[in-house]
Amino acid sequence: MVAQPARLVTKLGKDKASTVTTVVKAEEDNTKYHIKFLYVSFLICLVLHTLTLSYIYYDYGSNLENTRVNVERVEQQVFDPFESEENHDEKTPNKIRGQPWEMKMSESDKMEQKQRENEEIEIRWRQEQEAEERFRERQRRETDRRHRGSVEFVHPDLKNELKKQGEDPNNPWVWLTSYSRIPLEAIQEFCAETKTYCPPGKAGIKGDGGVPGLPGKKGVRGERGAFGVKGSRGHRGTTGAPGPRGPKGQSGIPGMQGLDGRDGLPGESGLDGVHGRNGLDGIPGLDGIPGTPGTPGVPGTNGKNGDKGNQGIRGPVGPRGERGLSGPRGRAGEDGRHGDAGTPGVCAWKVAGACSKEERLMIPPRISNSGMGDGPRPVILKEKENLMLTCATSGDPKPTVSWARKDGFAVIDGPSRRASSVPSPVLNITVINRVHMGTYICEAFNGVPPNATQEFNVHVYFSPTILVAETVVGGYHGETVLLECKVEAWPRAVNYWEKDGRVLAAGPKHKIVEMEESIQYKFVTRLTVTLHDRRDEGTYYCVSKNELGITRGNIQVFKRDPNRPPPPKASGKLVFEYFGDRSPELLGFEDICPVREPCPDCASMGPLRCEHSAQIFGVGISPFDPSLPGITNRTEDCTLETIGKPVFKRYTPDEHGGWLMDPEPRDPEDFHKIWTTSGGTTIQERKILYEFADEDKYRLGVSTKNHSLELPFTGSANVIYNGSFFYFNEEKEAIVKFDLATRDLRCLRIPTGRQRQRMVPNQECRRLGRKVGPEFLTKMYPEMKGNIFVDLAIDENGLWAIMAMKENNNTLVMKLSAWNLELVWAWNITLNHNLVADMFIVCGVLYAADRTDARDTKIRLALDLYTHQMLEIELPFTNPFRHTTMLGYNPRRDPRDGTGRPGGFLYTWDGGNQLTYPVKYHDIGYREPAPPPTDPPETGAYTDKSPSGLQIETKPES
Repeated sequence: MVAQPARLVTKLGKDKASTVTTVVKAEEDNTKYHIKFLYVSFLICLVLHTLTLSYIYYDYGSNLENTRVNVERVEQQVFDPFESEENHDEKTPNKIRGQPWEMKMSESDKMEQKQRENEEIEIRWRQEQEAEERFRERQRRETDRRHRGSVEFVHPDLKNELKKQGEDPNNPWVWLTSYSRIPLEAIQEFCAETKTYCPPGKAGIKGDGGVPGLPGKKGVRGERGAFGVKGSRGHRGTTGAPGPRGPKGQSGIPGMQGLDGRDGLPGESGLDGVHGRNGLDGIPGLDGIPGTPGTPGVPGTNGKNGDKGNQGIRGPVGPRGERGLSGPRGRAGEDGRHGDAGTPGVCAWKVAGACSKEERLMIPPRISNSGMGDGPRPVILKEKENLMLTCATSGDPKPTVSWARKDGFAVIDGPSRRASSVPSPVLNITVINRVHMGTYICEAFNGVPPNATQEFNVHVYFSPTILVAETVVGGYHGETVLLECKVEAWPRAVNYWEKDGRVLAAGPKHKIVEMEESIQYKFVTRLTVTLHDRRDEGTYYCVSKNELGITRGNIQVFKRDPNRPPPPKASGKLVFEYFGDRSPELLGFEDICPVREPCPDCASMGPLRCEHSAQIFGVGISPFDPSLPGITNRTEDCTLETIGKPVFKRYTPDEHGGWLMDPEPRDPEDFHKIWTTSGGTTIQERKILYEFADEDKYRLGVSTKNHSLELPFTGSANVIYNGSFFYFNEEKEAIVKFDLATRDLRCLRIPTGRQRQRMVPNQECRRLGRKVGPEFLTKMYPEMKGNIFVDLAIDENGLWAIMAMKENNNTLVMKLSAWNLELVWAWNITLNHNLVADMFIVCGVLYAADRTDARDTKIRLALDLYTHQMLEIELPFTNPFRHTTMLGYNPRRDPRDGTGRPGGFLYTWDGGNQLTYPVKYHDIGYREPAPPPTDPPETGAYTDKSPSGLQIETKPES
């Protein structure tokens, strides 16, 4: 197929329906040599390909006949494992069937022989299948070769036109030169066939990986293989899963009626009813026998002065008297306004040695913008903002500037610095407070009169704060009582009184007086009430409202019993109850930006609390023993939002001790029980647990049962949970579980590191000996001056144990299973226990109080044990008697509450006083509903700020 110059060649492709026209022109001699070379190569390839196909065809035909004969023979000898022995003998060839029985082959030899025969049959069958597959593949290649085409020569100018016509994606064209191409399958087949005759060349460099090919077609499923040898009978299988539950049976015969149940516990006493109306007068009785004269009575006390009479009619004007003596001199009036500045004076300043050469004008000081408007310049800002007053001056010589207050008070700078005058052109007040309110004078002087002054009137706006000295006021029937509230507010607030949701107005029964104090933001409002009937008793509210918020303070008024002596008058320093926001803490510039000290080596630093910070920095948390089982999801997900006022329960003379309540009792009758432990140090005192049937007997100190313990408890941080008493025993260094019903005693030894073998749960205490080796735990909470090694805690998720390790003072928190006293998980927290006063757990969050020996303190540490995150909180907390030796949390819910929300409380032992603190929760990820706009009837007081803010509700003590 040599193409001549300028000759048109037309070729009909069998694979395609289109006609390809190829025009070949030989314009140069080099083109002819290439064509001749390709032509010779093609002829050689064609001859070799023909020889190969002929050899395969004739050779395969002879092999195929032999293979078919062998297959027929094998089919006659195929072993069927499911046939009986008789049928198998019939199909067995004569040479096998005719063997004498004297050989006495064993059963295992027969099985092995059958297995070998089956394997040989299977191998021959596989070889025949492979031969047949190779034959089919060669036939397919021979058939495809006729349709794949051969080399085509194309004029270079027609190359782009051929590309537009498209090609078979399964058999694309391969361009040998710029004017010749060949199908891909043709050249692949040629190269595959030449492998038989041509020795392989040297291995070339490995090429880049090609594009993954298309997935091939699914092959034809092969024939079923021969049956294997029948195996021996297997072992009996395990019992299967129980079957589905059967249909419900018929109802049985109703049983006999049960006995009546026991009477329930008596309910709580109801509220006192309203006094009924007086009954009708009875029938006059008969006169009785005159009695014997009684002894003379004690002379009565003098009666009270009568009410002041009405003012009489004004009498006539008397004659004018003589002029009296001159009275004392009155107070000085306010300062007058400054006059206009005069013309600057001129003075010659003679310089030594050149008096006639130089003269200098001396100009008095002047303050920029000091002449704008009359009076002081007003400056308005809110509390906690920062103020900077600037006094820009001019004059010659350069003036010196100083600041002072017009009222004569000292200028306040921080918590301790006070100055009558501050020499500086700029006055900085950091975190401004209401005490900074007043008029500030900037005075500039340079020795040339007159001095320049400028006044700044600073107004600090803040919401009202109410101070009440006596929140409970009593009086006798008919007596007049005085209720007083001190109000701090600016701008000036509107003050009024309320009772039972109504605003009180001045009248015969109520008198209202409001006075201003010397300080402009302080006021006093007084309400006078005359006690005539029960409606005059109750809660009175003094209300103060300005544009920044509204605050209510409450005062409880009650009627005294005339048969009891009056209470003694209070002495000492007057203590006020605050309602609303207190004034912020005084801070100076140095307090916020102190002088930096050299940074210590961070590697040697432990946990550190920054002053006035809400967190302890440098706290890390890691698993104490990773081999423990691990904790489950928590039951409740909440954080503390507010801690209420303490509620008094009982007083005992012991400074140390503990009182306990069961949040989840086994018997509902135990819900109202209370248990106490003594703070004594002797072993006998530490082996008794006192039980009280209810709160009334607890207040009276009458115990209904005393539990004697075999092992003494150590410390006062113990708990009652699910009918068992959990406490720490120092001798065994173990947590003890004492069942109150069965008196069963179980122990859990405190682990000192990674467990080599899992600890036995519910281990009997008698199997544990005394502790050996160095001490692992150390005493906690040094402010309490107690003997607490392990602080046991209860929350919504169960039982916890908090302790401190002696070697590094780290805090170790353990999660325990209360049911079998098993250690579930433990956290090693790099928190020095000496930095906090006490710790407790609520909803899986570890909280810590700053102080237990100060009246007002804060809870500023909250570590989520489940997410290992520090929470930003700063909750106020009070220790009314400044000596708290026990602080815990009880997650018990009120049975009358059907919402399912947490309803626990905090409880403390403060100087022998047992107190409870109501708490308010905040669900993580949810917002609390907005508080009511007005006080509910049972609400004591709350603060409402605009536009938004924290609202605290405190219920009065019952």
